[in-house]
Amino acid sequence: MKSWATFMYRFRWAVIGLWLVAFVVLQIITSIVGNSYSDKFTSPDTDSTRAFSILQQSFPTDSKSSIQVVFKTDDGALTDKANKAQVARTVEALDAKVDVDREKAADVAKDYLESKGLI
Repeated sequence: MKSWATFMYRFRWAVIGLWLVAFVVLQIITSIVGNSYSDKFTSPDTDSTRAFSILQQSFPTDSKSSIQVVFKTDDGALTDKANKAQVARTVEALDAKVDVDREKAADVAKDYLESKGLI
């Protein structure tokens, strides 16, 4: 270890120069390669993707909301008075957490799903 440290100290300017050259070469390589690599993930055949597509088709202005929650009922329709009131209360509560309390939409959605035992 001592010999390595002595070598590095003795040739410190050469070592710094080599690091700078390596940095410049890596910058040139990344500019040549460009951004042909992508970290965009898509999963076209999932339940959530299908639900999002239905949401975009049925409610195009609402599909760009910061939180998207899909409701399902086992008894009656969502347009029934009782179900409609429950949906309205839930949406109002979620909106308040994002708009008034300034919580992150992703955190609000995650907390909601966890509270319902869905995740």
